[in-house]
Amino acid sequence: MRYFLAALLLLLPFHAIAEEDITLCDAANIEAHYKDFKGYKYLIGGQDGWLFRTNADLRQNFSLSPKVQTMLGDVLKTLKAKGTDVVIMVQPTRGFMAADGLDYSNAHVKAYDPIAARVSYGAAIKTLNEIGFIAPDISSGPQGDAFYYKRDIHWTKHGAEYAAKQIAAALQNNEKYKSIPKFEFESLADEQDRAFKGNMAEHAESLCSIQFEDEVAPSMSNVKKGGDLLGDEAPPEIVLIGTSNSTFARPDFYGSLRTHLKADIQNEAVKAGGVDTSALDYFSSDAFHRNPPKLLIWELPGQYDLSSSLNFMRSLRAAVQGCSNPASE
Repeated sequence: MRYFLAALLLLLPFHAIAEEDITLCDAANIEAHYKDFKGYKYLIGGQDGWLFRTNADLRQNFSLSPKVQTMLGDVLKTLKAKGTDVVIMVQPTRGFMAADGLDYSNAHVKAYDPIAARVSYGAAIKTLNEIGFIAPDISSGPQGDAFYYKRDIHWTKHGAEYAAKQIAAALQNNEKYKSIPKFEFESLADEQDRAFKGNMAEHAESLCSIQFEDEVAPSMSNVKKGGDLLGDEAPPEIVLIGTSNSTFARPDFYGSLRTHLKADIQNEAVKAGGVDTSALDYFSSDAFHRNPPKLLIWELPGQYDLSSSLNFMRSLRAAVQGCSNPASE
């Protein structure tokens, strides 16, 4: 259906959207239109060229239920017994990081309080640290379009690099990190920035007869100084799991981590696989159980609510413990 709509819209007249304000058509408020891309429900326009997702970007309560706290504690206990310390990097959501871009006259936005959301995010980070994770608070980083693209769900190079710096700072006194071999890395950008169509813009265009301007970003690569020939070195003792935020060259989170940690990293993040795919695939692998890393970095988008994902949490705990069937509790 999505592709039929896209083809049909090619035959319809488009009108350009002004950068200062975006109002989407009524079709963007119909739930059935999100059947093929549920993670974008509902798309709404904002100010100064912003688009938001009401279900993801406007999350206000980040608290972790007691049950999930216990399950996370079980996961961490098992990982530590295997010799692995864990960094959980929870991304702050677009709603409070780009609060100035919200249209507060929109019915979806009226009940949203970005200040309360930011406070709740900070409380969740505190809870994760109390459980025993290394969980940096990155919500004080660059705001607005310095952290997130206006019409794409991913963070910018600046947002990703700030997160990498905060992770590096949080690990400075970690004994596992200190024992890992260090190298010098650098991130290199292409000579020219590349234009791209944000994924929210693509979906909005498929729903409404509108057209957005492309956004612009550098395309990055990360290499070891003096040559990226790490084949003769020992396998990386740091593993990264996560989403497309950790795989795209555009934000270069993986590269920024290598640069600021001064260590090689095995990237097990999965593009377009959801939050659970990377974690379950890696923790279920023979490679993990044969040779657990000294450090695990888990990039977790802030819109993902672990407290409402008990099946995933059970599967995660079982995978880490090496069980084929997750327990019911």
